[in-house]
Amino acid sequence: MQIKRILAPIDGSEHAENALFYAVDLAEKVGASVTILTVVPEVVADPDWMRDYTLKMKEEGERILSDALEKAKGRQGVSVTTELREGYVAEVILEAANSGDHDIIVIGHRGLGVVRGFLLGSVSRKVVDQANIPVLIVK
Repeated sequence: MQIKRILAPIDGSEHAENALFYAVDLAEKVGASVTILTVVPEVVADPDWMRDYTLKMKEEGERILSDALEKAKGRQGVSVTTELREGYVAEVILEAANSGDHDIIVIGHRGLGVVRGFLLGSVSRKVVDQANIPVLIVK
């Protein structure tokens, strides 16, 4: 298997940050690129307070991505991009993973960040069970 594109879902937790560092290290060793993905909940209802909540979640997601990008910078030959998506976390990760745009997922074993409910437990389990590409879980 040749690794050229790594998907690194993050949520701002320490576990996700450890997985990101692992993904960037791996990318540096094999000459791959890294896509850092953060998912915020998609709001179906449309009351004003939900729009405010959604805006705050997107702002937090952008902050998480910005921090992650800053931490991942400076690695020799590693191209890093970021992506913010809305939806159910596991489904969005699987959609990205199964799109054919990535060769492996590097994910933390549990998430405790501000965008909560992200990793291990139901999300990581679902990703491991349903991804069409290898999943590396970092403790």
